Amino acid sequence: MKQILLFAAAVLAVWGQEPVRYGARVYIPPMDGIWSQARTAFRIIGVPMEVVGNRAAAEYEVTGEAPASRGLRIPFVGSGAGPEVVNLRLKKLSTGEVVLAKTFEAGKGKQGMRRGVEGFATELERRIREGGARRAIEAKAVVTAVRFTSQPANAELEVDGMYWGVTPTAELTRLKPGTHVIAVKKSGYQRWERTVELAAGETRLVNAELEKPVAAAGQGRISGLE
Repeated sequence: MKQILLFAAAVLAVWGQEPVRYGARVYIPPMDGIWSQARTAFRIIGVPMEVVGNRAAAEYEVTGEAPASRGLRIPFVGSGAGPEVVNLRLKKLSTGEVVLAKTFEAGKGKQGMRRGVEGFATELERRIREGGARRAIEAKAVVTAVRFTSQPANAELEVDGMYWGVTPTAELTRLKPGTHVIAVKKSGYQRWERTVELAAGETRLVNAELEKPVAAAGQGRISGLE
């Protein structure tokens, strides 16, 4: 029964609602050998967090405890014939929220602790990567992609009164959803101006067909000077 309970605890993981950002600073207390074990595991597994030695500079902290022999509890794990089950948690220091908690059966000794810490680092790396991919998808959904062209080309482009280069442009994603005033100008042609409404996640082509100025009444054209 004990082994069944230990196995059930080994697969228990809790993940908070707020994903951990790439490059977040994490502090690992230098207790009972966990410091070097965790630093090595974070580097080998590729956890995208910066391990810092000053708790005051950190955004997150790795904490934990493990049942020792005779019912005592010690932080993380000791050397030699250490505990069989280890609890590790990633806590956000500003709020106290535990964003990842994992309990695993590490076995006895330093080799068991190494396997346990690597398991924690692997889970953390996966969660951060998945959270980053999800945020990228969400961000892409609210970006508006617009390409500006004109006939003839090489005309000056203005968006909301600001110069944005010449046509044709690449696909631009700096424009926020909403209403924008687009103006296209080229020497020898009439100014082209339109108001466009851009929606979140939309891909739009805005094309300006420039026209020559209309000759004023009473002004004739001189042959050869058009």
